[in-house]
Amino acid sequence: MNNFNRLLSGFALSTLTAVFATSASAAATIVSQVPCPGICKTFTDNQSIPIIRHLRFSAPSAGKASVSFNGSMLCAGASAFTISLDSQIVPGATDVASAGGPGGLKHTATLAGGSTVTMNLASSRFFPISSAGVQDYYFKITKGTMDPNTQCFIYNATFTVTFVP
Repeated sequence: MNNFNRLLSGFALSTLTAVFATSASAAATIVSQVPCPGICKTFTDNQSIPIIRHLRFSAPSAGKASVSFNGSMLCAGASAFTISLDSQIVPGATDVASAGGPGGLKHTATLAGGSTVTMNLASSRFFPISSAGVQDYYFKITKGTMDPNTQCFIYNATFTVTFVP
């Protein structure tokens, strides 16, 4: 092997080592919940909506968190009904879910009496994390319209956080 090829091989080896060393130190951390069993939460037109799910995550350093939520919602009414709800992953227990906010969703349906509607609650949102420490994430739903005698049920609610330093 001539000097040029040796130099090139050495450069490739040191570059490959640097790439693997960087990748190993910047490994992602994934934390997920077991979906809640059966009906996770329920609410009616005359009740406040509870926090649907909460996840506490301990970030090992500054970085970014990709937070996703999965679950479904079934709403029913004895007579014709309209519902309009907003959902969102938020960082505070007192934050209000908004379809206009980052990762927010609008859920709306108008149905005949005795009907049901199922809605996918899949959501995602990115959060910057300035330093190591505990991070809290909540999946919240806010009422817009919910006609009398309607009720909604939440199923299979679960969070997943992918953290990258």
